[in-house]
Amino acid sequence: MIGASPRPHRLTRVETLLNGHTIDDGLIRQAAATAAEEVDPPGDLHADAAYRRGLVATLIERGLRAAAQQGSA
Repeated sequence: MIGASPRPHRLTRVETLLNGHTIDDGLIRQAAATAAEEVDPPGDLHADAAYRRGLVATLIERGLRAAAQQGSA
């Protein structure tokens, strides 16, 4: 994700959280919150660090919901 980290960054805590579990709403919310905690984005004139952390959480949540929906289809 551009702007969340100066280089590619694996979200290992999120990976560990999700590994071996069925994706449900609670797990998705927990993964999104963990992802936001795990990144340390820079702030600049375009967006501050808090906004970028929130964006990471939103995108993780959307991605997991899409994956869960696709997996159940």
